[in-house]
Amino acid sequence: MHLVTNIDLSMKQGNEIEYAQKLKGVYHEKLKYINKLEDVKGRELCRMLTQTVHSLIQTVYKEVLKIIPIDKGLTIIALGSYGRGELNPHSDIDLLFLHQNEENREAKDFISKVLYTLWDMKITLGHSSRTLKNVISMASKDITFKTSLIDHHLICGDSNLYESFQETVSKIFKKNRYNYYQDLLSKLDYFSQTLGENVLLKEPNIKESLGALRGVHLIRWLNYNFFQGRTLSTLYDHNIMDKITLDRMEDHLDYLLSVRHQLHTLVGHKEEYLLLEHQERLAQHVHLPESQDESSDDNQIRLKIEHYMRQFYRCAKDVYKIVVQSVDLYHLEADKYRQFVRLRKRRKSVSDQFMIINGKLFFKNKLDTIDFSPSLIMEIFLTLSRYGCHLGIEIENYIKSRLDRVDDAFHIDPIAFSHFKSILSGERNLYHTLSVMNHIGFLPSYLPFFNELDCTVQHDYYHAYTVDEHTLQGIKEIEKLYHTDDTGYAFFKHLLQQLDGEQRLVLMFSIFFHDIGKGRPGSHVKNGETMIDTVVNAFPMEESQKETLTYLVNGHLIMAHTSQRRNIQDIKVIYHFVNDIKTKERLDLMLLLTYGDMSSVAPKVFTFWKGELLRELYNKSLHLLNDTGMLPVIQQSDLKLIQSDILEALPKNEQTFAHSFFSGIDPRYLIDHDLEEIKSTIEIFQRLEDKQVIDYEKSLDFYKLKYYAKDAYGVFAQVSLVLAMNGISIHSAKLYSKPGGYVIDTFTVSSVFSGDISEDRWESIKKDSQQVREKGIEASETLLEERRKHFPPVKGGVVIPESKVLMNNDLSDQFTVIEIKTWDQIGVLYQISRILTLHKVRIK
Repeated sequence: MHLVTNIDLSMKQGNEIEYAQKLKGVYHEKLKYINKLEDVKGRELCRMLTQTVHSLIQTVYKEVLKIIPIDKGLTIIALGSYGRGELNPHSDIDLLFLHQNEENREAKDFISKVLYTLWDMKITLGHSSRTLKNVISMASKDITFKTSLIDHHLICGDSNLYESFQETVSKIFKKNRYNYYQDLLSKLDYFSQTLGENVLLKEPNIKESLGALRGVHLIRWLNYNFFQGRTLSTLYDHNIMDKITLDRMEDHLDYLLSVRHQLHTLVGHKEEYLLLEHQERLAQHVHLPESQDESSDDNQIRLKIEHYMRQFYRCAKDVYKIVVQSVDLYHLEADKYRQFVRLRKRRKSVSDQFMIINGKLFFKNKLDTIDFSPSLIMEIFLTLSRYGCHLGIEIENYIKSRLDRVDDAFHIDPIAFSHFKSILSGERNLYHTLSVMNHIGFLPSYLPFFNELDCTVQHDYYHAYTVDEHTLQGIKEIEKLYHTDDTGYAFFKHLLQQLDGEQRLVLMFSIFFHDIGKGRPGSHVKNGETMIDTVVNAFPMEESQKETLTYLVNGHLIMAHTSQRRNIQDIKVIYHFVNDIKTKERLDLMLLLTYGDMSSVAPKVFTFWKGELLRELYNKSLHLLNDTGMLPVIQQSDLKLIQSDILEALPKNEQTFAHSFFSGIDPRYLIDHDLEEIKSTIEIFQRLEDKQVIDYEKSLDFYKLKYYAKDAYGVFAQVSLVLAMNGISIHSAKLYSKPGGYVIDTFTVSSVFSGDISEDRWESIKKDSQQVREKGIEASETLLEERRKHFPPVKGGVVIPESKVLMNNDLSDQFTVIEIKTWDQIGVLYQISRILTLHKVRIK
């Protein structure tokens, strides 16, 4: 493959740029040809790209050689992905210029000429210039550089010097194999990377994840470290993989390199994350099953993306499993190379059946003497939960080879189920144990329908994990409650600690199964309703537990929706919610299920203000469930009594204004607030005149903003506009106003930018608020559009659903409830409130 056949120009002194441009044109034509190829496997595509770059550098080398002749003492070596022969369209091209004498001026000029020619072609290079002595020195200091030496090949130059380089690299790794093994795993943060939190992410990293290319690299690097092997095939020779596993890994490598090739070609630059906006475009050519091919266009797009990503996750999950198993075998090899006095293996007997050796669980007896039983399998996992250890490879293979025996009889085995209950009731190592159970395939075999959630994707803006990992993350969030000292979670922690063992079992099962319907087309809630009976009847639970579990799974969204989408100041809303919940036990369990579900959607999705809403709904519902059987309803006589108490607490010179305040304020404000706050509000309005007051305070991870003003039509739209102009997101609002009277609006807000809201921003909000109040919203709208350009970009790549507007007069005796479902963005609340204001609709 020669690039120079179409170039009628040789490099001469003075025409380097012209030469580089012509060579660049030929080079890019070749890249375009390769990028358009279809039905070519990933490794073959990379090989073709590598050969193209190889030919390019050889061509430049030969032309520079004509200008600066160097017979020997210099060689150009490919490192990294180039050295592996795995270049994708926008991979870095890493070059090592190896020379014998660093004082050789001629060699330095030669290297500069080569580099400047490639830079003139806009080639992205990583390069270094070293002698063999420099290589040895740098490798001893920098593990990244040392690792890069493993993947190398000769491009051009002195072949004898290259042979010396190969011998040097071999000696470097033979010198201290054990330390390199430890240092490499530490650098890659290997021991803290779990399957769910490293692989099953909404926007996975195709290069750095241990379930993607980096996992393959790790196995190959350790292979070279211990056996001097540089290809996957040598893993079989050294018993790291059997032939079937090796074939799987090679297929996975082909697939991953193909996806990375598509990604680089699609975005036109180096990109390692499968971002949401990329997933939609990459999935365009997916062929859906006939049963799904007739759905709507929007639904087809979503299904194609989910199908595409599920294939990726299943590949990544298997790569991760192979990596973990291979590293376990490398660990045994590493022990042979310890440079210090051998320490005796740390053994700990934990039962008649098991012992822990260096943090891994093993049988005490030989495999051929161990009888299979459901209780034995579950006892293995119970031991993991008690000691926080990992499975030894012998036990892991023992379980994997017997997964077909996890049947109906296994489910109802009383001892096995008792062990499982003990695992779920534990306060430590719960997520760890369940992750191991899922990792080796036991959980999908044991829990009905859980296999349908395997690597299932939720292609939306919010969910950060696949459905199966979201489920386990929910349990992890509950486990974390046991150990948190954060006062923001104290309410949830207290409720959790009050549950008995049977209630904890129901809670954990409800988290396991709340999303079982997502493995099938259609509404996951309706799907779950048809599947839950099979679930509850699979295990030997009490009828009351089955009934409660069924209720929790079928209604798992009710508390989140009520607290965030309904006015929980409205008594009828609380009555409606409590009529559904019925008992305190259900209320407690539903609150904790809702917390676990919301917290595991993605990091930082659960916020303290959402927690405040849940707690308020819980407390009001609990009051209604208590002996009185009803919420307190404030009568007119009670309101008079409240007003009388306020007047007594005020100085006489303020009492006259207080009467005016009572007649001009929404009575709900007096009911919902304590005496001191009402007194403070009266003082504010006394000096308000025609102005407005904006007050704010930080509360946990959000701000409470209070807006005081004389009532005017469209006040809520004005405030929404001002906050949108300043990049402030409104999470909730309590509005108290009376026509012709006073406005007291309380907002829960946060910044769309990271961090706190600065004092300068608050001053800007106050200034803008006065301007909007004076000039009107129409005159100020252009400011919003201008400032929106500087806000964080809206996340792309998600199929945006059609906006829906629902109106309901039954949910409240006082108001019409308007529910709007639309794509969230800065200013959307202003747009809604402006439309309502134009139609003379008052927002309460």
